[in-house]
Amino acid sequence: MKNPFVLKQVFLFHRYAIHNYRELCVALLLLLFAFTLRIHAQSYVSLPYFEGFEDTTTYGSWVLNAGPNASKAENKWYISTADAFVGDKSLYISSDEGKTLSYKNTQIYNIAYTEIFLPKGVYDLSFTWKCEGELGADGLYVCWVSSKMPTNSSVTSEPTFIKNTKLSFDGVDFLCGSKEWKTSTTTLTQQSTTMYKLVFVWKNDASSTAVGLPSVVIDNIQIGAQGCGKPENV
Repeated sequence: MKNPFVLKQVFLFHRYAIHNYRELCVALLLLLFAFTLRIHAQSYVSLPYFEGFEDTTTYGSWVLNAGPNASKAENKWYISTADAFVGDKSLYISSDEGKTLSYKNTQIYNIAYTEIFLPKGVYDLSFTWKCEGELGADGLYVCWVSSKMPTNSSVTSEPTFIKNTKLSFDGVDFLCGSKEWKTSTTTLTQQSTTMYKLVFVWKNDASSTAVGLPSVVIDNIQIGAQGCGKPENV
């Protein structure tokens, strides 16, 4: 015959274990929910967004020369002091380890990007740039790409994501041929609240006529919600 006292103790322990298991599950779910909210809160950019490449705490999120093929490139992205529209630093292509705005005539589609989490809505994107690359051959694409899509550099052919994600600036989607600083503006339409990449693609071919021309340099990237006025140079 089983001891009633032992049976009672087993029953109480079982009920206690189930109760605590439920409490533990609820606590873990609440913790996961709070963590998710915190991640999203940290990921949202403060609007208007601004990147002038002067503060390492902000430009440190940029991925330069993305993907394994970029290591083969002679022309690489740098954030340094070769030139700037405002301040001391900018984002630019260089073939001499960041010393000058230079590039060599070796084919490359080299990628620099940062991830941005914007709420659903319509935004103005602007930035200042100049590029004296070979007209129509060497220059800059700007793309707005889902964070789930690979955006790796290529030394052979144009990355497939460019065709459907490149942005147009007053009807122009390939920026080049400007010796002076220019500010280009376009519209970003977020159909849903999700993470995207702002991607800059430096493209150059192997033409010998490119030798000696300055490359591309970018500064003062700004994003502001439409209805609050378009971003302006700082």
